[in-house]
Amino acid sequence: MFQKSFQTFRRVAWGVAAAVLFAAVLPPHLAGQQRPAPRTHAQVLAFWVYTLASFAEWPSEAFADENAPFVLGILGEDPFGQDPDILNGSIEIKEGEPPMAAVLRHLELGLTVTIKSGEAKFITRKLVIKHFASPQENLTGCHLLFIGGSEEKRVSEVLKAVEKSSVLTVAEIDRFIERNGILDIVWKKTTDGHESPGLEVNVAAAKRSHLKLDPKLNSLTKRTIKG
Repeated sequence: MFQKSFQTFRRVAWGVAAAVLFAAVLPPHLAGQQRPAPRTHAQVLAFWVYTLASFAEWPSEAFADENAPFVLGILGEDPFGQDPDILNGSIEIKEGEPPMAAVLRHLELGLTVTIKSGEAKFITRKLVIKHFASPQENLTGCHLLFIGGSEEKRVSEVLKAVEKSSVLTVAEIDRFIERNGILDIVWKKTTDGHESPGLEVNVAAAKRSHLKLDPKLNSLTKRTIKG
């Protein structure tokens, strides 16, 4: 009984912490909308990865046309499939649906993604989530690539594969930005024993990929490699 109550408390605490954080994170097109707060690490991570797309601008040639989808790739181990709410059935995965898509649907996000298109302008595109098992697959078709922790030893190989493409690379891997990754989500323990996410940013790597990062990310950034 105590263990169950403690787990419930932890999930509520996650939601409260996330709600406070979102006030600073949300871009204009998402701000002020009511939606379920994430309750687990995987759900907070899914929200962050999804939202980070709104803080970058891709060159026009990264998309075939205005109707082309936004492709979010997940390479290696998929952390979203291990979300407790998926494992216990609270979040149901539809046939053929990637786990991250199920989590985003639960958070009332994810059918589309809105990204920057010029100064103070946004364009909404259909979101397509793809899973890649290995760096040998064609990763250059992604616009955002989340690199799972299972690929830590192959990070240099992965980044080499996409270095000439406009791919926003995101991970939760130690010293990711030193290895020319663009955005690293880092977790810091709070005074109540929970974790709060922040960012490490490699601006130089973003520029080499012809990506423009929104200066608003600075408020969430713990460490930066400048361009």
